[in-house]
Amino acid sequence: MLRFTGLCLLTLLPMSASLLTPSAAWAQTGDMLLSASDFSFSFESYDPGQKAWVQMDATEQRYFFNRARCECEGEVTNYSGHVKIVIQPATGTAQKLQALLAANSAGGSGVGRLYAGNNGVDCLVPTASVGGLSNFCTNLLNPGDFSASFPLTVFETQRAYESPPIPVSLLFNSLANPVSCSVSGTCDSTAACATTITTQTIWFWAQTNSSSSPDRSDLSVALNLVGQVPFAPAQVVATASNEAIVVNWTWQAGISPVADSSFLGVQILCQRQADTQVFPFGTYAPAFMTSTTLCPDATLATSPNSAFGNLDPRYLCSGLLPATTTSYRITGLQNGLPYGVGVVAVDKYGNFSDISDIAYATPSSALSEPRYGGGGCEVDGIHGRPDMLAGLLVIGLLAARLNHRHRR
Repeated sequence: MLRFTGLCLLTLLPMSASLLTPSAAWAQTGDMLLSASDFSFSFESYDPGQKAWVQMDATEQRYFFNRARCECEGEVTNYSGHVKIVIQPATGTAQKLQALLAANSAGGSGVGRLYAGNNGVDCLVPTASVGGLSNFCTNLLNPGDFSASFPLTVFETQRAYESPPIPVSLLFNSLANPVSCSVSGTCDSTAACATTITTQTIWFWAQTNSSSSPDRSDLSVALNLVGQVPFAPAQVVATASNEAIVVNWTWQAGISPVADSSFLGVQILCQRQADTQVFPFGTYAPAFMTSTTLCPDATLATSPNSAFGNLDPRYLCSGLLPATTTSYRITGLQNGLPYGVGVVAVDKYGNFSDISDIAYATPSSALSEPRYGGGGCEVDGIHGRPDMLAGLLVIGLLAARLNHRHRR
């Protein structure tokens, strides 16, 4: 049974000018014409609490795909890394389809297909690419079968067509290499999770005629895949001290994280020498979500331009810092060894920014600074180990309680 909650339909792309020319073959019966306004697109994600597929609003769409594309491959326990594409016919569309199918001798049912496009190729125009559309378009119903389809007659009996669960990583990876998507276990994996691609196009192939072309070449919808934080800390500076490094950063002109309601804070990442983590795993919890945090046992490709193992949480050197923070001291470091540090911005949806600057410094005993042991920190003038700060808080509470008893 289909389930829709607060259906918010996405706007289709503008009609192509080429469709206004006589050369554009439109299936029609008399004055009846299949038009782009006959269909609307929407997307659903699985809600494990309700145990149902639920319509996503615009905000959810913007941030859902950044996380879902990095989900573990084959995860079908709660379909957390999957999406359903819903195609809803407008009033009267089912009757149009019925008449068109009868007039065009399309075998009585006609076919509907869903494609993910690559490199700007229109997956509804067979002549749009050299070497065939199969080199640039992935069939989302079955990547191994370019012609996989569903019968258009479903619109005569159902309120809408709801696709099977589609791995979001399939949408993402089909942009990088659609040909390999026909091979099982390639495009529906997290292998290319670190690649930055922002928009995918979903093409709806609706064919009521008996030719090898769809009725329209403009039935498509743009889909945002990466809800990346649009700004990142800039001018990161690392200053060495004795067994410590002080990290300072600023924000680009015109950027005010405090004024942005979606901004959550920042986190510091660091590594010793080339790529060695500094603190034991679990010392700091990530406030962002990546393929490494969601799928810790997966073998993932590492971007050659990315430091800190594509934001692997093992490289975290701070907890979540508030938006007002622009300075942080990392203590408990080893003198004489170089450290690299970076600052990443995090929003409340678990997305993260690029690391715009990586700064380096080498702690030295020749620099006069207090010694604090391992895993220390300083935020805007407060320094010490995390467990030390907790101890000071307990001591303060006990002192306040004794003072209260004395007054009584």
